[in-house]
Amino acid sequence: MNRKIIKILIILFMTIGINIILTNVSNATLSISTSKSIVSPGESFSVTVSVSSNEAGAINLSASNGTLSSSYVDLMSQSSVTISCTAGSSGTVSIYGSGKVANYNTETEGQQSASKSVTIQAPITPSNNTSGGGSSSSGESGNTTTRPNTTTTTPKPNTTTTTKPEEKPKSNDATLKSLAVEGLELYPEFNSGVNEYNVKVTNEITSVNVISEVNNSKASSKLEGTPESIEVGENIINVLVTAEDGSTNKYIIKINRERESLSLKTLNISYVDELGNTIELTPEILKEVFEYNIEDIPYYISKLDIEVSSNLEEAKIEIIGNEELTEGENIITVRITMPSESEEEADEVLTYTFTVNKETAPKVTFIGKINNWFKGITGAVGSWINENQYKIVMGSLMLCSGALGGLTVYLIMDYKKYKELLEKVAEITRINTANSNNVQTENVDNTNINKEEIAEETAKQKGRHF
Repeated sequence: MNRKIIKILIILFMTIGINIILTNVSNATLSISTSKSIVSPGESFSVTVSVSSNEAGAINLSASNGTLSSSYVDLMSQSSVTISCTAGSSGTVSIYGSGKVANYNTETEGQQSASKSVTIQAPITPSNNTSGGGSSSSGESGNTTTRPNTTTTTPKPNTTTTTKPEEKPKSNDATLKSLAVEGLELYPEFNSGVNEYNVKVTNEITSVNVISEVNNSKASSKLEGTPESIEVGENIINVLVTAEDGSTNKYIIKINRERESLSLKTLNISYVDELGNTIELTPEILKEVFEYNIEDIPYYISKLDIEVSSNLEEAKIEIIGNEELTEGENIITVRITMPSESEEEADEVLTYTFTVNKETAPKVTFIGKINNWFKGITGAVGSWINENQYKIVMGSLMLCSGALGGLTVYLIMDYKKYKELLEKVAEITRINTANSNNVQTENVDNTNINKEEIAEETAKQKGRHF
């Protein structure tokens, strides 16, 4: 019984599956119609491929004894597409279409096909009919009447005409048979009925080679754009196809060149010691290496001088862990972030890690602290002098110039006082000489007084004269 039940279930499921497949196929409707049912040899007519308004699909087309302007139609955004077909010389033109068609209402999809035939009929040339004369006779019983031959022969005009051969209409096929960008991949894959493509290239590629081939040998194609100079971002290259009858069709290739990859351009790590000297700590940066160890730094350094730049100006640079360095191991992180050009892509980030060890501060006595204080003052002064050498030199020159000017003025004024003193001495000497004979004792006293005055004045001016 179990085997019978299993067989029954298998048959039931197969029946349901077949019904689903048939339903998928039957729910979709594909049709092909033509603008004419009878055409002349080489005549062009319209072919319309359509599905229902609630359906969509991609249909491949082919024709026997005729040439289609496109071998593919896209019914995704519209329910019908019209193309042209050129008939052959005789017989029947048959158009075939097949592809997957989806029904939005039933959410089913199935392979569909359709066909349409058009008769090729040569135009009918009217013919000239020629009628001739004849004779007739009539008679009655017993009587015979003979009529004279009254038929006149009129010469026929020359009715021979020369028919010019019919000119074959020019082709309106402006499609490509193939399209490629050498060494790169088109998206979507090439189809003569699809007119827009995308190509993504790396930053290292600065030029491309576009290769195309027309469907009709009497058509021509021309490139519009500059494939030999691809800039960063989107570049548009057009392939313009011109049919024999002058109609055109344009294929668009959008080539997107990536920007330069994010990288570290410059890095400088240093600090200033107690004596004002700059100590360089920058390690040798290697490609694809993002972790580095830095030399030990003195205990009195609380922050390193770090300068970073990137090859891309728009990149954002962050320095983390360089504030208030502690004794022992410290981790300093340099993060470079380049924002993405679209929301779908993630930001490009480079992270460099530097491990630096800070020495332990020595234990010192009170005297040692005083010495360290003086060392700190000396270091600060030395650092200030090192940073302001030019200002110090210029200030010293200005100060010396001012002092020299002041000393010159002082000497000039002091020289005038010296001359006045010499004049007083000469006057005193003259008076003493004049009165020496009359009042010797009084003169002696006066001379002593004058000598004391002179000695006092001389003491005041001593050391200030040449």
